[in-house]
Amino acid sequence: MLKIYFDDVLINEDSFAGLNNEYKLFNDSFYLGSVASNTFELKVLKSSVASHPQEVTIEDDNTTFHLIVDEVLEEKGFYNYTLVDKMVNFNFNYDAKPLIDEKTVLEENCYLSDILADMCLKAGVELDYILTNDIIVSWYDSRIQARDYLSFIAELEGGYACINELGKLTIKQHKQASKKSITADEVSELIIGEKKKITRVVYDNGIVKYEFGDDIGNTLYLNQNNVFITDELVVENIYNKIVGFEFYTITVPKTLIDSSIKAGDIITFVDGEDEYPTIAQYSSSYAGGWVGSYEFNINTAKQEETKVLGIEENILSIRTEIDRTNASLKITAEKTDENESYISDIQLTPEEIRLSASKVDELDEDINNPTTGLSKKYGDLLVDVNALRGEIGDVTDITSTQEGNGELQFDNVNASEPINMIIKPTVTEDILRIFPSSDLFPSPTLYTKSLKMYFHNTTEDETFIYTLPSDLRYYSGVADEFQWDYENQSCRIIRRIGLDENLDKYILAEEDIEEYDMPLLFLTTGDYTISIPSFPNAYMKIRLMSQNMYTAQFATKVELNAKIEVTAQEISSEVSKKVGNDEIISKINQSAEAVQIDANKISLTGKIINLTSDDIKINSTNFNVTKEGVVTANQLKANNADITGKITATSGSFSGHVNATSGSFSGHVNATSGSFSGSIYSSSGTIGGWNLTSTHLYSSASTVTSYIYRNGNVVFGGNYGMIKFDTDPVRITTANKLLISDSYSASSLPSTNDTIAIRGYNGTIHINSNYGVYANNTLLASGSSRKMKKNIKLLSMKEKTELYDTFKSLKSYKYDYREKYSGGQRNNYGFIIEDFEDGILGEILHIKPGIDDDNTKYFSHDDLTRVNSILIQELIAKIEKLEVKINGKAS
Repeated sequence: MLKIYFDDVLINEDSFAGLNNEYKLFNDSFYLGSVASNTFELKVLKSSVASHPQEVTIEDDNTTFHLIVDEVLEEKGFYNYTLVDKMVNFNFNYDAKPLIDEKTVLEENCYLSDILADMCLKAGVELDYILTNDIIVSWYDSRIQARDYLSFIAELEGGYACINELGKLTIKQHKQASKKSITADEVSELIIGEKKKITRVVYDNGIVKYEFGDDIGNTLYLNQNNVFITDELVVENIYNKIVGFEFYTITVPKTLIDSSIKAGDIITFVDGEDEYPTIAQYSSSYAGGWVGSYEFNINTAKQEETKVLGIEENILSIRTEIDRTNASLKITAEKTDENESYISDIQLTPEEIRLSASKVDELDEDINNPTTGLSKKYGDLLVDVNALRGEIGDVTDITSTQEGNGELQFDNVNASEPINMIIKPTVTEDILRIFPSSDLFPSPTLYTKSLKMYFHNTTEDETFIYTLPSDLRYYSGVADEFQWDYENQSCRIIRRIGLDENLDKYILAEEDIEEYDMPLLFLTTGDYTISIPSFPNAYMKIRLMSQNMYTAQFATKVELNAKIEVTAQEISSEVSKKVGNDEIISKINQSAEAVQIDANKISLTGKIINLTSDDIKINSTNFNVTKEGVVTANQLKANNADITGKITATSGSFSGHVNATSGSFSGHVNATSGSFSGSIYSSSGTIGGWNLTSTHLYSSASTVTSYIYRNGNVVFGGNYGMIKFDTDPVRITTANKLLISDSYSASSLPSTNDTIAIRGYNGTIHINSNYGVYANNTLLASGSSRKMKKNIKLLSMKEKTELYDTFKSLKSYKYDYREKYSGGQRNNYGFIIEDFEDGILGEILHIKPGIDDDNTKYFSHDDLTRVNSILIQELIAKIEKLEVKINGKAS
């Protein structure tokens, strides 16, 4: 009879609708050190489950299985549980360093059995085995999972690790007596495969090779990455435990399954007088009893090991990786502690040899140089049949990354935007805003949920808020995910959870990507606390810029590299520096034909530079030298120059020196005739009756007889003085006041307040500082003489009424001028031209567009004054009529 317990509570036998079991040690190949987990699939009615269990116990008439819940899936009316044994408790990275250090302090050796016991203690699994191949261990590698260490130990014992009927960890040897015999009549079909017999064991890591036995039968290759295989004696012990182990590959599609037989046990199928021992591994289902299949189809090639990459805390190891298919070997030596990591590699293939070494430092905070992140120094050398290539580099990551649930703390954040953010809900709760529901009711504990993230600068006591763009859901180990990537300018949600018509959650068959605009979230310098207050259990992983010497460039990385490549044809070297996206590179390429240098700066520091070739040329954008020695340059400067031969210039100036018939000298020009081009500079002397000083040109005669001519006409000079301009327009500017006068004698402005004046022989026109325009000191006024006008007609009453009604209907406004108009004057009252420009008022005021600005329109204030006079006249008439109407007589 089958019994199932949820956390030690028996559930009703009618509650479960299906139970399947699969237990296999091997998939493709036979090897020592299997750590497979026994797996069950259990379907239970939802109505029978008050809460999901942590542990499940299954008992039948033969055995007991102690299991834990690995996954829960829902379907209509049922829960589907994936159950596994406690082997999964060893899925954690194990660090033996604390144990080894503790033993060292006690002046004791640390044995492999001590490590096995320590791993079981940390996994919460009781140990039920005593090692037979115990060794002293003084090395460690915290990147390796405890389950992998367990595999190495089981290999040394010549067997496999498993969880027994008591829920304890044990190790069983493969070479053991058969536990059960099954005849061919008891199975649906018996398919016999190859016979295997282990006669030889080999350990070969590419550096050392240990082998025992002969190749009459099958060879078993040990795991070259097993860190506990340290010498030949260990391999010999393994050989003694497995040599002579004999088994068949067998397939039985359907038979009764004995639950007391576990994967790894030896069972024997009997067909007449022939016996076929094999390793049990099976798939079965329960329907009043266990029915299923046995299948063991493998070869003896070593199974490939999964590699785990990344920087961990404590490593001191050397390992090898052999790929016999591709004839490659890799040897890696590593040492890693809390703050730094050293790694050296040698990789050999038929085509090349590569040697590399690297050091990774976790940068500490420093008062004078507050930088956090990682610094990596590396060297790399590659040798193949064609070339030798070397590279040395230094890369510094100057960002800081924190991850966790609820709240993150950052120190010394630089003023910048977040570099990366990942936000996910956890099993505790979804990240959802509250929304109305049919069963929502007021309550003292009812409060809203917010998607806001708070970035609180604790140094400056200021907070920056970012709101997540949408809800995030979690279901059965799968979660939606918000991603922020500043460097790729990407903001998106990866949607993995959907809702059906009943608003029940389910896992999407394919992820849905929701893209959002990249927002601006600029953080100031300081220490930060980051949280999502409404969802204190949300998972956050955030990367921020750290304060560093490169903050001005907003660079997340600084890279320094040097490379050299040597081939039979050429040698190339390169040195580069990259800060953020800004990179400086210098290169030298040397071949038999040429040497090419590519650099922003080239320094030749030798005392003698000898260029002996007859055909040397120097070419650049601004400076060229031909092979004949001709120099072409934009400018030539020298403190001293000794020049023989001819100097020819077609343009420009020759400052301080002139050419004469007798040679080139300074001081003056003395020539019967001469032609000059370019500029002539002089600080004193005379030119044709004009005196020169360092500041101006003037005539020394009491009556001006010197002239400057243009096209035969005097443009400056003469008895009275003249300036004549032949081009239009002409601009005259002054610093303060301008006077234009035809009087030769001294003239002055009409008034001390005048700014511009034109003085003629009989009068003046001037503008004073009060913006008045005067002619002969009389203010100009608008003309209104009858003689100035034509087509004079009296306004009719209808025209007056129309004008009055038009003004009465005008909208009045209060407004400010824009800065470019009227100096941005504020608090103005008036009208808008567009309200009346198409009517009679627009015609009367003679509206015109601006000359240089299509946005402006103007009307005549003179016209407005006249219209206002007419309107006042009309208003007076209306007032008088009202007085008559009110008082019965005119006033």
